[in-house]
Amino acid sequence: MKDYARILDRLQRGLGRAWRDNGMILGVPGVSVAVKIDPFHYLALHPAFVEHLARWGATAPGTARETLLRSGNLLAGGAGHVLAVSAVWGQPPRARRVRASLVLAGFVDRALLLYGGEAAPPPVADLRIAAHDKPVVEAFLQGKTSVDKTAFTPQD
Repeated sequence: MKDYARILDRLQRGLGRAWRDNGMILGVPGVSVAVKIDPFHYLALHPAFVEHLARWGATAPGTARETLLRSGNLLAGGAGHVLAVSAVWGQPPRARRVRASLVLAGFVDRALLLYGGEAAPPPVADLRIAAHDKPVVEAFLQGKTSVDKTAFTPQD
């Protein structure tokens, strides 16, 4: 039987160390593997986030994904844990269609606070999900904590 609590801690330790080594891995739209889109969620590129997290935590990608799913830190909808959405950032705003997952901010923020040397959780990034994808995200999260309305562009 897998010890998911131990694996989760190892993943967080690895993420914290990776953050200390390179703060660009999180929070930088167009560069990072995950960005904080509201106080409760990170939009994480699929499959890059899980693959990097697995490497940083010295585990297999399948084990990392399974641990995140079973612990509820990687959100899953009826069709799995991957969404296709348009991410919008920059000035002038540019949109890119991405395959991504939603990760609970508590998982990432805890890693940065405990193992990354941060004194406070990082702020929400300057990246929004295109408003036309809001119904897709809401359907995906049915029965779970919704993504805050500020995570979406005001209009298309």
